[in-house]
Amino acid sequence: MRIKLPNHLSFNDLLEKLPPQIRQKLPNKQQLKRFFIIAAALFILVIGVLLIFRGPIARSIMNSKVSSFNKAYNADLKIGSFHFEGLTGIKIQNISLKPNDGDTLITIKNIKASISIYRLLRFHLGFNEMEMNNTRINLVKQDATHTNYMFLLEKKGAKDDTTEDKHVNLARRYDRLLDAIFSKIPSTTSISNFSINANMEGSLFSFKLPSLKIDDRIFHSYAIITNKGEQSLWNFSGKLNPLDRDVMIKLYAGKNQRIKIPYIDQRWQAKVGFDSLQFSLENCRLSGGILYFEGSAAMSGLTINHPKISPQDISFDKGTMDYHIHIGENYYEVDSASTFTFNKLKFNPYFKYQVSPTKQITAIIHKGPFNGQDLFESLPKGLFTTLEGIKTEGQLSYNLNFFVDINNPDSIHLFSELKRHNFKIVHFGNTDFRMLNSEFIYTAFEHGSPVRTFPVGPQNPNFKFLNEIPDILKYSILTSEDGIFFSHNGFIPEAITKAITADLKRGKFARGGSTISQQLVKNIFLNRNKTMARKVEEALITWLIETNRLSSKERMLEVYLNILEMGPMVYGVNEGAHFYFNKDVKDLNLEEAIFMASIIPHPKTYRSSFDSTGMLKPYMNSYYKFVAEKMLGRGQITQGDFDMLKPSVTLTGRAKDLLRPVADTTQRIDSTAIFEGLQLDEEKVKAAQEKIKSSLGN
Repeated sequence: MRIKLPNHLSFNDLLEKLPPQIRQKLPNKQQLKRFFIIAAALFILVIGVLLIFRGPIARSIMNSKVSSFNKAYNADLKIGSFHFEGLTGIKIQNISLKPNDGDTLITIKNIKASISIYRLLRFHLGFNEMEMNNTRINLVKQDATHTNYMFLLEKKGAKDDTTEDKHVNLARRYDRLLDAIFSKIPSTTSISNFSINANMEGSLFSFKLPSLKIDDRIFHSYAIITNKGEQSLWNFSGKLNPLDRDVMIKLYAGKNQRIKIPYIDQRWQAKVGFDSLQFSLENCRLSGGILYFEGSAAMSGLTINHPKISPQDISFDKGTMDYHIHIGENYYEVDSASTFTFNKLKFNPYFKYQVSPTKQITAIIHKGPFNGQDLFESLPKGLFTTLEGIKTEGQLSYNLNFFVDINNPDSIHLFSELKRHNFKIVHFGNTDFRMLNSEFIYTAFEHGSPVRTFPVGPQNPNFKFLNEIPDILKYSILTSEDGIFFSHNGFIPEAITKAITADLKRGKFARGGSTISQQLVKNIFLNRNKTMARKVEEALITWLIETNRLSSKERMLEVYLNILEMGPMVYGVNEGAHFYFNKDVKDLNLEEAIFMASIIPHPKTYRSSFDSTGMLKPYMNSYYKFVAEKMLGRGQITQGDFDMLKPSVTLTGRAKDLLRPVADTTQRIDSTAIFEGLQLDEEKVKAAQEKIKSSLGN
């Protein structure tokens, strides 16, 4: 039943408006008046008592909170003095926080705040406004297990801190951390003389904030950063809504300066700098055991340097991100609703990192048809110099599916495909990859320095056309290096997967998984640094050459065999034949051809294949058998050739003079490991066989 009240309604009028059945059950008017008067008096009395005894009440609440905090976090939180100023003002002095077994983390000289009566009535201590002066945070990390700040993420006694296998519940850990941060920030805050000093495993840096004022959730200020004795100015502004966990921050450098991130150069051997950064966090919530983050980020003038990515600085003009991140009990996830924009490219990746019970990585990208030129114009400046200036027409699409259980490297699944849609090159930039089709000058490098330069063509007396190189050597090298060279498009997915598996097992770049096409691109167009950037550039150039038919397979193999490193300062198979056997390449026999194929992975250490008497070591038997069986199965040698094969060669060239007794402790070639990446589907090999035979004139 709805009752419409007039603007001016007395107590008696209110009673008269009530339905008779309700009015009959109420006490009489005098009793009701007496009741309301007593209730109002009691309310005023309670408020008065709270105001009179607010000090003891607040101190009791604070002491209880401090005691609970210290017990839960194994910490030592101290508050020097605490008293009220005015009706709701509060002043706290000499605050300090440290782990019980570590260095002091935080000291605060004094805090003035306006206490929230509403929260106090609920027996919680909260603030409407705050002023904080002379705050110092000291971060100390001696090693991975000794810090003075990780205790804040290690609350004791929380039922949901761990799962049954004692792994930390990530969602609840970070939700507690966010709550601890946001719940203590009033919407109006004034901070002066705030500093962070860090000693991270000997790396020293500091952050000094002279003053900061958050007024009606808006703030702007500057900070002075000192890293390795160098000072820089950071300007920042934004807005903050603690109740909704909403944050927006814009960070930009001072005039003629850049933002440089401290510490990561020592921790990860990386250098990161940028001109400006804008970041927002919105709709952060814990629901169904999952912590959800939404927001955006934009960065300009980003520069990254890391030896495993590239030996040079990587520069990005601009990048934006609208992200949807989930943190579960045991995983971090970037949802595919996220949008990443990198220069002219836009894509929606999915990424998941599971930390327990095993560490697993999943990455998925499906990028539909897009302007192919956008890809090349979005490449970081100064990184892929061979591709700079290239002009294309048509569209491309890209698909990636990747999964690996790091605890089980053999679990790797990889599918990566860049497809053409009426795509073509209309203008070459810094490098015309069609140079492969004519005579050119080749420079061999070692450790980044040029060691030999020679023409690849008839001007070189050791140059051999493909039909001048015996089939047994071609087949031996193809079997060893790239069994389906004439049928693939530049890549062998199975070999790449096995190479990644081997790298994960060794914890470093150990195998390349490269085809002859990739080796050719690496040797002719790129440096030899084993970095992620070089591998990406190598893949792009290989893809361009193979898919656009910039050079025939026959010419690519011909060039490869003429620049192949075959020994110390020995290049090309003809030089190799003279170096080892003092004969022209056309005169090699089967045993000599297989030997020359065997030393391609380690041409400078060929001596490790021989014992002190100059004979091939016994482990070479399995290598010879493996290669010969493959060649026999593909019809590249006869049964008679196989039956008469002996894993033995006699060095008669300059290599013999350089041969020295090698101790048995010399690292041996694992003949099965050599071909881990080449255990391919025999159906593919058979399908390629006819083309190989016709191309090589078998």
